[in-house]
Amino acid sequence: MPIEYEWYDDQRTIVLTYWPERWTVEDVLDTDPLMISYLDLVDHPVYQIIIFSSGFIPSKVLTSLPQMANLEQFQHPNHAGNVLVGTPRVLATIADIFSKVYRRIDFADDLAQAVDIAYQRLGESK
Repeated sequence: MPIEYEWYDDQRTIVLTYWPERWTVEDVLDTDPLMISYLDLVDHPVYQIIIFSSGFIPSKVLTSLPQMANLEQFQHPNHAGNVLVGTPRVLATIADIFSKVYRRIDFADDLAQAVDIAYQRLGESK
């Protein structure tokens, strides 16, 4: 099952990204053009909420952080940030390292909290 994207709101300020039970670093890298296509549809900041469906951690995720940090979507002028939901403990530790070294990532316990964080951050970016 691939990584899937959909708009959360009619204003197109939040993109929900659903990561399947099993995923690879290559899946993340391969979907970068799809996220960029979402960002290209609007002329304002967009926050991405990534929802994990399991505790699966793929191999090579830690050594691939520099490659993932260089995804084109992060350079896009409309990409405002990311919130991770349902992050497995080990992956949350890795994402925290990513956040400290490359770019900020927020964490949420559930979708409602993630949406609140995204709207708060979007308000700060105006």
